[in-house]
Amino acid sequence: MIGVFRPSTGEWFLDNGNGAWDGCNTDSCLSNFGDQGDVPIVGPWNGGLQSLPGVFDRRTATWYVDANGNSALDGCELSTCAFVFGQAGDKPVVGDWTGTGQKRIGIFRPSTHSWYFDLNGNETLDKCKRTDLCKKSFGLAGDIPVVGDWSGTGKTKIGVFRPTTGQWILDLNGDIKMGKRCSGDFCVSSFGQAGDLPVVGDWDGSGTDNIGVFRPSTGDWLLDLNGNGVFEGCVVDLCYNFGQQGDLPVVGSW
Repeated sequence: MIGVFRPSTGEWFLDNGNGAWDGCNTDSCLSNFGDQGDVPIVGPWNGGLQSLPGVFDRRTATWYVDANGNSALDGCELSTCAFVFGQAGDKPVVGDWTGTGQKRIGIFRPSTHSWYFDLNGNETLDKCKRTDLCKKSFGLAGDIPVVGDWSGTGKTKIGVFRPTTGQWILDLNGDIKMGKRCSGDFCVSSFGQAGDLPVVGDWDGSGTDNIGVFRPSTGDWLLDLNGNGVFEGCVVDLCYNFGQQGDLPVVGSW
């Protein structure tokens, strides 16, 4: 399901599944979880199936997550928070990197096009190749990282969205390498436009994640329902309006 994080107020608005804003009595509204400049993240922080809120402070690479599941930032005595993974300027990702059913954190470093994955789940970047996983050269400066289960195998794979062109490059074969002329990967020439933000989700419940975009200027969501990487209009694909200018998109199982 979709939702938005409003950085100006720290509020979250989570849709009940119909793609429309129905008010806080029908949809879910959370307050005071995050600040201006934070990046919203979601994950099953308490080990369950429900997606819970969290934020990543880009200035300090600090993660704050709602580990006790009460939808409030209670401080680090109650929530597992204030752990550092990455460095200033990194972009956060969350996924099941090993296909074991456990989602863990990671980061994309735009300056070097590098990815770092917390494989052992201790929320610390340990030695690459021995404990955690570090990979270089998937993406370019300015790309926005995306992750999803592109092939329905249960394992999360990486990708990037290029906002200047609307291009997507998805690591379909899971080798964390950009194949020449998209060999082994799934490349979408254009889905979205300048200013759009990428979103990924299992829109049809098939077990495979597909792409989409959130348009902050209008609150529109354009979701690739059939997974062919082409926006074919609101009759074939999904179109929602949820959010307002300045909001940041989130996707999860609320």
